[in-house]
Amino acid sequence: MKKIALILAFLFLPPLSFAQEKDDALAYQAFEQGRSAYALGRYLEAVAHFERACNHALIFTSAYYIWLGTACERAYDTGRDTPDRLDMLRKGADAYRKALDREQDPDVRYEQGRLTVKYAMARANFVLERENNRQPLPLDLPPPALRDSTWIPTRFQPATIDSLHRIWHLAEGGLRDIWMAILGRTQKEIVYAAPQHSSMSDTLQAYLSVYIENSLNLIETAGQANFEGIEPDFYIPKIAAASSRGVLGDNPDWFNQVLAAARFDGGYNMRCAIYRLKGLRHSKEEEANRAIHAMQRALVYARSDTSRAALYLDMAFTAYRDDLPKAVEYAKYAYAHNQYEPRVCDTYGGLSLSLASVKLKEGAYREAISTIYPVTSFGWQDRGEALITLAIAYFNSDLQNVGDRAYQAAEMAYRIAPERYWEEFHRIAKSQGNYVQARQLEEKHSSALLSKKQDTSP
Repeated sequence: MKKIALILAFLFLPPLSFAQEKDDALAYQAFEQGRSAYALGRYLEAVAHFERACNHALIFTSAYYIWLGTACERAYDTGRDTPDRLDMLRKGADAYRKALDREQDPDVRYEQGRLTVKYAMARANFVLERENNRQPLPLDLPPPALRDSTWIPTRFQPATIDSLHRIWHLAEGGLRDIWMAILGRTQKEIVYAAPQHSSMSDTLQAYLSVYIENSLNLIETAGQANFEGIEPDFYIPKIAAASSRGVLGDNPDWFNQVLAAARFDGGYNMRCAIYRLKGLRHSKEEEANRAIHAMQRALVYARSDTSRAALYLDMAFTAYRDDLPKAVEYAKYAYAHNQYEPRVCDTYGGLSLSLASVKLKEGAYREAISTIYPVTSFGWQDRGEALITLAIAYFNSDLQNVGDRAYQAAEMAYRIAPERYWEEFHRIAKSQGNYVQARQLEEKHSSALLSKKQDTSP
């Protein structure tokens, strides 16, 4: 009898004792309170109000869930780094999912997918950081008694890998939602855009950028666990398709760069492409150390000598601003991998010439010789300048018996560009006692010599 009485008492409890009352007036009141809190930057408070609005509402719940998702993301972005901070992103993604259930709109699907990927990536980075700091999550590892005593951070345990698989699967689902939103948005713009309008909206361009960025981030994050569970090359077709569409917009440069990266190393080598793209971005932002580190990671995955040479050139261009000797070293590695590419030869030669010129001005003639000599042995656009620089370095150095070498280098430079280098050749020939040669040079270039005298006369 007591059990029956308790059951009857529970059944006849007022509704608010176990569920919030459904009332649109209360929902709208909570919604307005949430908007006010949001406007003041009190995002956690706004989340609580929007949750109440969603729970009370009978109609218009889609808008309430969208506002809830937005507030959750802002609370995450501006909140303190606490263990439960990630719950805000999870709650936000769930709110957009519920909004999508009520309103099948590409823009809502995009937000749902974007926030899902953001949550998954933040969660994956959290797991990886704990693992690498030897602080694995309790649920991701077996009990200490069963743990391998030789465990090190880079050897992830099976339970950790399983956890990451689930996270990456969630991220892939979010990426699919973003992709579906791109397709839906594209269809809308084709239908509603004016016939003469062949470009795309800023909104669609943003969708494409976010899809590409998140795909690259997913693959790179997975790389920290040796790409367990992720086949990076499978993303290339969609990344290439998104980039090809993006170049039709108002900001094609970045999309072209992504497209070139996806095709790098013969294509279908996303591991290499991602790190190269990351390195180029850091280089553009003048973050040389981070850029070179990323390009060195790309070298690990590069398959051909041509690609390795291109990566070393990228590193040389990056280092050039702050460390010219290092830039020359990288260019030398590029030449070692590809001696037949004019761009490689010109870069190695040009950087070496710049460094040798600096050494000449400093009076470090031996260093100038060792720098410039290697790039005088092959053809490139300024080989003549390299040869005359070598001749000058020989001529001014304290090395023994280098007069003949200076003469030979100057003569080779003269043969390449007589009008440009005859004076230096004349000076070195005369210093070597080759007066006949010097006189012949004067006669041959007398018109240039006369013109120079006239220019310098008062």
